[in-house]
Amino acid sequence: YTASGSNWSRVDSVYDEVSGQMNFSTVNTGTYAGVAVSAPKMEETDLDAQISTASVQSRMNIQDVGSILPKSPVTASQFNKILSAVAKGSKDVRINDAVTTAETNSLTKAGILAADSQIVSREAALSALAKLYEIKTKTQIKNYSATSVDGTSEKYKAGVQKAAFAGLVDGLARPNDGITFAELLKAVDVIMADAGL
Repeated sequence: YTASGSNWSRVDSVYDEVSGQMNFSTVNTGTYAGVAVSAPKMEETDLDAQISTASVQSRMNIQDVGSILPKSPVTASQFNKILSAVAKGSKDVRINDAVTTAETNSLTKAGILAADSQIVSREAALSALAKLYEIKTKTQIKNYSATSVDGTSEKYKAGVQKAAFAGLVDGLARPNDGITFAELLKAVDVIMADAGL
């Protein structure tokens, strides 16, 4: 928060696994607020097995899931339900409900519908999320072409570059792997914050 500008602004941060801290830098002196996520004590070596939705902090309220694994890939149906909710300006979503005809038509018209019954690749998801970002913020992402997205297919390259430039993703290793809930919800949070939702 800057007193001179009387406004909050988003500052990207990076989690340091060694120190357990979020690190960020800024050119402005001000008051900073953050969200800290504490996980329950773990007995197993696979921490993801015990992390619940309460530990995946997001502006989205996933109503019909007791727990999700942050590193689990998102299905096309789940992806479409989340994008449809954001497109409508809703923070509430039921990801296990069927995608309605109206939602399908709306997402298709916007060019952000993921093909059904499959895991959504990171590059396809980020390309769709970049389009959703432009729609919700009513801005066109420009000057993104210098953003490096090695390994991304030509079909999705511009969209992924836009997503990286807009801060929807920290990096794009494994572009053909499925996007995870953690990655998707981080991008959705950026879209919602920048769109004022």
